[in-house]
Amino acid sequence: MPKKSLKHEETLKEIRKQVQRFAPSYIDRDNLCGEIWIEIHRKKIPPYVGLVKHRCIDAIRARTRRKEAEGLAARSRVVGNSRGNSGELTEHQQDVDRIISLAGLNGEEKLFVFKYFYQGKTLGEITCENHMTKHKLENLKHKTLEKLKRAGRFLERKKS
Repeated sequence: MPKKSLKHEETLKEIRKQVQRFAPSYIDRDNLCGEIWIEIHRKKIPPYVGLVKHRCIDAIRARTRRKEAEGLAARSRVVGNSRGNSGELTEHQQDVDRIISLAGLNGEEKLFVFKYFYQGKTLGEITCENHMTKHKLENLKHKTLEKLKRAGRFLERKKS
């Protein structure tokens, strides 16, 4: 067996051991190990415990956000169906659309809103997908949220 593939197997075993330690059983551990392994080899860094631990925490938070979003969506469908109309839900969606258009978000900001709030992705996942630095993504997040807050306040004043 070549020396390089032996090193890869040892690295993967170490990652699996750490993921078993930090990730709960309801997380897809094999998928998480694969993502960590790819990141380690892409960045050419050792599989230190902090990296694996933080990726496990990111996976738990992403799953929690997805579950909360699914719960909210299910509750809003039940509320709309129990009242016999979906006018309230449509009005809420119109408010969201108005806020996004009033905020004047550019394409990168709209993509962030979609991935972070609607798909429930973590900041780590978004940085990997968009090839951004964590610092740049944090700046984008704060700028986007500030624009959305200002647009929401404007809409509230206009409704009153």
